[in-house]
Amino acid sequence: HLAHLRIEEWLKAVRHDRVQLQYLLEKTEPIDPLRDAKLLALRDRIAAKAQKPTVTRDGRQNRKVLIFTAFADTAIYLYKNLLPWVTEFNSGRGGSPLIESNQGQAAPATPSQSDRDGSPLSLLDQGQAAPATHPHFLVYVHDDGFVKFTFAQPKQSLELLQALCTGQSSANQTLCDLFDRDTKDGADMGHYSTLLQKAVRSIADTFRKRTAAALQSGRGGLITPKSEQPEDDNDFELITWLVVKEGKTD
Repeated sequence: HLAHLRIEEWLKAVRHDRVQLQYLLEKTEPIDPLRDAKLLALRDRIAAKAQKPTVTRDGRQNRKVLIFTAFADTAIYLYKNLLPWVTEFNSGRGGSPLIESNQGQAAPATPSQSDRDGSPLSLLDQGQAAPATHPHFLVYVHDDGFVKFTFAQPKQSLELLQALCTGQSSANQTLCDLFDRDTKDGADMGHYSTLLQKAVRSIADTFRKRTAAALQSGRGGLITPKSEQPEDDNDFELITWLVVKEGKTD
């Protein structure tokens, strides 16, 4: 399906991109952490914040620094090259460390109480480019089959589920009994199998829309290989599901 493309012009553009990428590679290869001006500037800013912390509204010192990046390789690079410096920085002072570092593996940074209460510096909260549910797909489907939120909208689905669960410590037994009655104790799951198929089709449709948008965006568009695009139920393993029901009195 490449008949509509101007192949010669496309190949010329690809060759040009290759030359540019090779040029960038050759220019960046000599750069190591000791010659990385941005990394050195970041270290200086962290040290300055640690030595002269800001003050919170309640008068407490705040040495908190949140380093965010949308790229996993950048997060790993920063973690790898800042952690030894943090150790050296603290050992040079003696006594309690002025900078505290997260010794765990690189992971997405998530808000917590310590992020807001002016606790000591947590140096290496790591940002990730992957979606919150990756590598899983979360789809919110109405009982009539309408897809309210696609897998590209996990935040909205999770916020809705969070609102439903707030203040609840256990499942609503009345609604569980209603579900058992409607499905004959799970023997008749035909309706929910249909909704699952709707969710799968929604995932496939979203991939197709993304591919179409990428093709129209120019050479910079990223296209998921056809072999990696899901098409039917056989491409998935159902991990878990949650039914949201409204109570009935009949």
